Amino acid sequence: LIQVRRAILHARTFYEGSIYTRDSTHVGNSLILYYHGGIRNVPPTPGIIKYIFEMERVVGFAVRRYLPLHSHLDPFRHYPYFPARLHSTVLVDHLEIVKPEWVVSHFARWKFSPQHIVAVSLCRVCPSPFFTRHYLTMYRTEFQNADSPICSGVLDPGKSELSLSHSL
Repeated sequence: LIQVRRAILHARTFYEGSIYTRDSTHVGNSLILYYHGGIRNVPPTPGIIKYIFEMERVVGFAVRRYLPLHSHLDPFRHYPYFPARLHSTVLVDHLEIVKPEWVVSHFARWKFSPQHIVAVSLCRVCPSPFFTRHYLTMYRTEFQNADSPICSGVLDPGKSELSLSHSL
């Protein structure tokens, strides 16, 4: 899988504010949605982290991805603002290297049937302007009620990134 003589294996790692673990440490933190091969113009793929390795101070994940669903239509395709997708329960037989920057988010896994899982993205940023305004309003209200610093955000639709700022 890797072409070096020495690698360090980790049980967990932190990357850009998120915790990632191998599945033998904590299954929930090992379930990831990622851009397969780093290609960002296709929907993210669900996978499970089997190993976290470090080579020459660079961390990577050895992942088994869930096979795509070919036998059934995804019932969630009609709901673009609900981040759930139907997938096969079958994992590929081989491990694939995934760079941490390819990871979109963790996902929640629900066994829909013996042959299907539902993968629900746990991404904290929603690309929908309606939901972004709703959640920012909700968070602003919570911060104000708690006498905490005010947090506001701006969604850049071209980048699908949320820029946060706060004031005291």
